[in-house]
Amino acid sequence: MDLLATVVEVLLRRGEVAAARKLLADERPTVGWPDDMQWFRLGCAAAGDPEPGRHAALLGAALAMPDRSMAPLLLVPHHRPRLVRAALALGDRQRAEILADHLKRAAGMANNALWRGVAHQVDGLLTDDPAALRAAVRLLRTTSARPALADALHDLARSPGLPPAEAPGLLAECAAMYTRMGAGVAGDGTPEPDGTTGDDARRPAVAALTPAEVRVAELLAVGMTKQEAARDLFVSFHTVDTHLRSIYAKLGVHNRVELALVWESRDEG
Repeated sequence: MDLLATVVEVLLRRGEVAAARKLLADERPTVGWPDDMQWFRLGCAAAGDPEPGRHAALLGAALAMPDRSMAPLLLVPHHRPRLVRAALALGDRQRAEILADHLKRAAGMANNALWRGVAHQVDGLLTDDPAALRAAVRLLRTTSARPALADALHDLARSPGLPPAEAPGLLAECAAMYTRMGAGVAGDGTPEPDGTTGDDARRPAVAALTPAEVRVAELLAVGMTKQEAARDLFVSFHTVDTHLRSIYAKLGVHNRVELALVWESRDEG
């Protein structure tokens, strides 16, 4: 069951929604404790479907699980915001709030940046508060949980209270991270079925970059912000910004999404 959950999650992250739905179509969770516990991870994976209502039985088992045991919550923390998001999409705000309360208690016990970040993320989803989602992103940047950070960036970019001008940069960073993890991305930062963007068909001359530009491109392609790259390279933000404009011109790309795709497909030989 865990293997199936992993395959479904990977397919959904890559935008292969039809393939994931086909795998889930015949799955019916066992009813009754503790047999239904084995379905929790599959329900979490199904929650990533853009139309979670297609998997109501699986989601119901996953959403009800924390009422019986906190153990599943401790396995993969970043699945919890996904379940809260799915509950809200299904119109079950009460269940979303109950799940959030369980998560906050778990975060209090764990007391680390990952759990605190995920707890802030859930708060932001429930309240449409970009400040809570910013706090989640800030905490998750200090962890190695790239999937959790990518999801939090996406939630922040889609928050109704966020100034519209900030969304494109957040989506570009999110998309670059999804790409790094093997998922294709569309222009708005969401997974795309074919995993390509407009000009990705050509293979640009990465060799045209200077050594300094290569270092900047490498960091930005894996999801760092320009501020983080400047700190990592011990240069100014202005220097990174100048290098980035040159990188775009030389590679024929227009944004961070395209840069990440080019970097992933570059000829290493």
